[in-house]
Amino acid sequence: MAYELGIDLNKNHALVSIVLPNEEEPVTLSMTDEDDVFVIPYNICRLSDGRWEIGYRAANEKDRALFFADDIFEKALAQKTASIDGKQYSYVELFGIYMQNICSFLRVKFGFDISDRAVVTVKIVNDGVLKLFDEIKSALPIQEVLVRDFKETFAAYVMAQSPGIYNKAVFLYEFNGKDLTNLILSLDTSLRPNVVKVEEDIEKGFGERLLNVKKSGTQMDVDFLKILEEDFTYMEASSVFLTGDGFEDNWAKESVEFICKGRRAFAGQNLFSKGACYLCLDIDNENKSYVYLGESKTKANLCIEINKNKKAEKLTLLSAGENWYETGASYRIVLEEGNELNVLLISPDGTQSQERTLTLSGLPERPKRTGRINVSARALSEDMFILNIKDLGFGEMYPASEKEWEYKISL
Repeated sequence: MAYELGIDLNKNHALVSIVLPNEEEPVTLSMTDEDDVFVIPYNICRLSDGRWEIGYRAANEKDRALFFADDIFEKALAQKTASIDGKQYSYVELFGIYMQNICSFLRVKFGFDISDRAVVTVKIVNDGVLKLFDEIKSALPIQEVLVRDFKETFAAYVMAQSPGIYNKAVFLYEFNGKDLTNLILSLDTSLRPNVVKVEEDIEKGFGERLLNVKKSGTQMDVDFLKILEEDFTYMEASSVFLTGDGFEDNWAKESVEFICKGRRAFAGQNLFSKGACYLCLDIDNENKSYVYLGESKTKANLCIEINKNKKAEKLTLLSAGENWYETGASYRIVLEEGNELNVLLISPDGTQSQERTLTLSGLPERPKRTGRINVSARALSEDMFILNIKDLGFGEMYPASEKEWEYKISL
C-alpha cells in the first residue's frame, strides 16, 4: 500500500507525518515508547552485530556502540566523512541510512510499503539540500521526493484548515531557544484563484534571555508580549501558531493570554511535517482554491513567439509560480525565417511583459520555414532563466550545423 509522507528537517531533528487511509488528517510518527514524542534527533550509531540505530535509540546505545555520531544532517550537507570499523563512510551515506531506518519503522508500524510521494521541508531550499536528496533518494522506498521550504508547507497546512482560521492574517512564531522567527500568512481573495503569500521576520538573539527560565522567563514574557502587540497592530490576526522547543517551560503566560483574546491559538511541534503531507496531496490538484507565491517560485512566464498555422502565437516554456529548481522544458521549433528569436517575460497576471530578441549568430541561411531548432529552458533562480538552443537543420537537404547558443535572461 502506498502512502504520502511529510518530512520536516529542522536544525536539530526530523519529524515525519504520514497520510493514512480513512484518517481526517496526517498522523505523526513516534519512534519512542511515548506516543507524543515526535522528534527524531540526528543521531546514528553502529552496533557490534552490524545493526544501525538512530534518534533516541542511538543515543541510548552510545556507550556500547562501535560508532556514534550526532548532527548528521548538518555533516551530510557539509560532505564530511567518518571511519567506522576501518571503513570510510560519507555522512551522505549515513544520512541515507538514517532515512532508510525511518522508512523501515514506518513499514512496521503502519504497513508502509512504498510512498508515491514525499515532501521534504527545510527552512531554506539551497543547492546543498537538493544535492543531498538527489544522492540518497534512489535508496528510499519513495517514488518522488520533492523539497519545499517552511513557508510553503506552513501555507499548505493553514489552507487545509477551516476558513475561519485564515479569514484574517495568520501568524506563526517559531522559537528554537535562540532566535524567534515570525511567519505571517495573508490571503488575497480578490484574485481567482486566491493568492497566498508568507512574509518572514526574525528576532535574532531573543533566546539569549533563556539562560535560566526561572529568572528570565518573566522578562521574556514581557518582551514577547511587546512583539505581539506591535505585530497585531500592524496586521489583524485570526489565528496564531506557536512551535519550537523554546516555547517549552510555560514561560509565555501573559503572551498566550493576550493571543487568545479574539484569536484562535494553537501549539505543537508537527505543523511543518503535516503541512508537507497536505502539500503532497495538493500538488496534482488543479482545482485547489489558492496559489502560493513564495520566494522560490518563478516570477514570470517565459515564452517565445512562434508561428502556428500562419498565426503568431506565444509558446510558454516555463510557467510562473513553479519552484525554480524543478523547472525544465524542451521544444523543437520551426523558425519562420531569419536568425532571431523573440523571448517574452510575462507577469503571472499577464499585465506586464518584457521582450528580448536573441540573435542566433552563425545560423546558416535557409529558405523560409526550413530552419529547425531545439530550445531547452530552465530557471537558475526565481528571476533568472537559461536558454540552450541547438540547430537541428531540416532533413538531408539542409543538414544540422551542430551550432549551439546559450543565453541567460533575467527580469
